[in-house]
Amino acid sequence: MSFHVRHKGEKGEGCSLIAGLAARANGSDVSGLSLFNAAYSCGGFFDRLIEELREPVLVLDTSGVLLHTNQAFSDLFRIPVVQLHGRTLDEILIENPLQVQVLADETSDRSRNARRWELIVSHSAGEMREIVIETSPLFDGQGDVQAYLGSVQDVTESRSSQRLVEQLTYSDALTGLANQRRFEERLGQALLLPDLADRGLAVVWLAVEKIPLVRDSHGESAVEQLIRAAADYLATCVRDRDLIAHVGGGRFALMLFAEKSIQELTAAVDRIVHMVSRPVHIAQKEMHISVRTGVSVFPQDGILATELIDGAQTALSRAQTEQGGRIRFYSRDMNLQAAERLELEACLRGALLRKELVLHYQPQVAIESGRVVALEALLRWHSPENGWVAPDRFIPLAESSGMIHAIGNWVLKTALAQLRGWLDSGMTPLRMAINVSAEQLLNPNFIDIVGRSLQENGIAPEQLELELTESSIMRHTEKALKVFRALKKMGVHLAVDDFGTGYSSLAYLKSFPVDRLKIDRSFLEGLA
Repeated sequence: MSFHVRHKGEKGEGCSLIAGLAARANGSDVSGLSLFNAAYSCGGFFDRLIEELREPVLVLDTSGVLLHTNQAFSDLFRIPVVQLHGRTLDEILIENPLQVQVLADETSDRSRNARRWELIVSHSAGEMREIVIETSPLFDGQGDVQAYLGSVQDVTESRSSQRLVEQLTYSDALTGLANQRRFEERLGQALLLPDLADRGLAVVWLAVEKIPLVRDSHGESAVEQLIRAAADYLATCVRDRDLIAHVGGGRFALMLFAEKSIQELTAAVDRIVHMVSRPVHIAQKEMHISVRTGVSVFPQDGILATELIDGAQTALSRAQTEQGGRIRFYSRDMNLQAAERLELEACLRGALLRKELVLHYQPQVAIESGRVVALEALLRWHSPENGWVAPDRFIPLAESSGMIHAIGNWVLKTALAQLRGWLDSGMTPLRMAINVSAEQLLNPNFIDIVGRSLQENGIAPEQLELELTESSIMRHTEKALKVFRALKKMGVHLAVDDFGTGYSSLAYLKSFPVDRLKIDRSFLEGLA
């Protein structure tokens, strides 16, 4: 930007506007000097022009001393105009009655002769304004800099709006952490670092457990408190160079740098899991946060952000389906197993309609009399594509996919209908034992489904025994206790299966109305 005003005197000499302003600012009497008369009159016009502007404006000489400004500039910094002239802008910023914080003071990108300041001005009432001052050189006819014209912008509103948009775009509203979009962008940028192979990088996908149970027992507010507590704990675990994001539903994504060996990485992730797995008080009760994690490592598990994220998510899914370990590293064979799992799930979805599911009935015999006292309905699946599929393969698949509800209802109705048929043919009354999954137990309609099935088949409640595994009960203790009591009140017999594989304690059975305990073989091994 250039600004040039020139006036021809009687002797043909030039007189610039800036020269007139500078002479007047220095206290010189220019009224009797014909050389400056025109400049002075021009200066009066320039005064009025600047004063009419609503935006703060200033003129500095080549040494940075303020030659002229307007009332808007004076009002902004709370300094009278007469006290501004003759001072540098740095002096005005430092010796100011307001609190002025200089965020940036640099050469402007537009010209090497220009400067740019970014300020935060705090007023006594607590109001804070973000200010940008930019100066541009004013040249004479020979191209020499004679002064600088400065403009002042109040960017408070625009930057607040920009930060709000950025927060809504890149921040998680619940935890205040980065969201998945921010995580994916930052991960993509990190993968472009030239020294990344030497530094090392890992992606961790971490899921907080028991969220459905907390939601059912204490409501959505308690779930949000649980997630925020986990976020706070995680924030204390990661370093400044790392990144943590809440990607939704109590799942967190972490980007960890400088973990070059698997041993170091395992120790780091184990430390994070340990730090997060702490008690938290929610709804006047102490709950213990537990998590599962999946880990993928650059570059062996992928060189793209999508590959590393998919790998970590796949590893997490495996960790959630396995007993014991809470940390699972991605491996290539997981993709093959995941493909096989998807294929098996697709076959299972049509198994009911194609009548591929069958029930086998195993008798339960009283030792003292040798008499059959009950029959246990065992679910089996014969697939045309896969042959006989083991229950430990398709039952977890049915539970994770949500198909267990339809399959479980079919098992209940089919087994009771078979019992009705045997009773009608003259068989001695027996109990029918049916296995129930934890997912069925959490269904709010489960008690009604049991009652309706009994009524439709004309079976007395005491002729039905429902079995749940010890681990499923202990994962959902409060909910299981409520359902057990309702079923017991109805007259249904209750049994705990595979006792000894989980908590291996009889203490909790005092609060459960259990009729039978089926002890797992592993619990008895080694006993004399």
